[in-house]
Amino acid sequence: MAAMPAEPGERLPGERVILGGATVVLSMLPIGLLVAPAPLAVLVLRHGLASGIVAAVLSGLFASILTQSPLILAQVLLALALGIALGEALREGFSLRQALAVGSVVVFITTLLLMFLIQRVVGMSPIDIVATFWQEALRSAAGSDTAAQAFVDAQIAAMRAVLPASLILGSVGLTVVDYGLTRWLARKLPGEKDAVAPLPEFSRWRFPRWTAALYVAGRVAEVLLLARLTGFVQMALINVVLILGFLMTIQGLAVGWFYLQRAKVSKALRWLIVLGVLFFLQPVASLLFLVAGVIDALLDLRRARRSDAEVQGGS
Repeated sequence: MAAMPAEPGERLPGERVILGGATVVLSMLPIGLLVAPAPLAVLVLRHGLASGIVAAVLSGLFASILTQSPLILAQVLLALALGIALGEALREGFSLRQALAVGSVVVFITTLLLMFLIQRVVGMSPIDIVATFWQEALRSAAGSDTAAQAFVDAQIAAMRAVLPASLILGSVGLTVVDYGLTRWLARKLPGEKDAVAPLPEFSRWRFPRWTAALYVAGRVAEVLLLARLTGFVQMALINVVLILGFLMTIQGLAVGWFYLQRAKVSKALRWLIVLGVLFFLQPVASLLFLVAGVIDALLDLRRARRSDAEVQGGS
């Protein structure tokens, strides 16, 4: 059941200024801009939409003045739209899935708008900018090496082909991260302990069986039909398989996390093990997690569905 809309409660002295100031400061940092929606969402949740809009506009103005670039103003405002959306969704009592869906759609749309603005202002798409950078770097490092140039061209073509999947996965991933930070920050403040629903424990993350089945069918279709397909159909198949494969890889990571947790490995050591495997054993690690995710989705390695059925049966 969705939580009730947030009601006024106990507030810290100067809380509005603190949350707004954190949004402004984070918005002026390249990496900070990715997490700036979190304090902004809490500001909207606790003090209303008007306070959030003022903080977002001030953040854009300060960042634009600091960099002397009007484009930065648009970038900051578009990035902070996620914070406005999450805060307002939580304030209206949206469920976890609804809030994440709203946030993901907002990030996807604002990213497309930002790419359009960059192309209009700079005269090049972001992918073309990256391609030019790589080509210049390659030219200075390898001269006229045709093999290296062909490799770069292939990478640029691949980037263009999977752009839709990258945008979708990036939008959902950023929304999940900022939602988690929003909950963490809200719980640090008085009166909001249960205002933001928790994300499921990572060791229990799983996707429907049809996700794995559709991924396997898509991979088979790629092997058998990709060379014969062209245009939109080919691109759609590539992107759908990429998205489903990423979801299965995440589920495989959750399986590994589950068994490390069951073995009573400390959280810090779990992080070290997972990051070490991902960093030092690529691409084998990704393949192993992908296979584990598919098997778990089909065969329920963690007995997660059985546990859920028992809980529902006992309730």
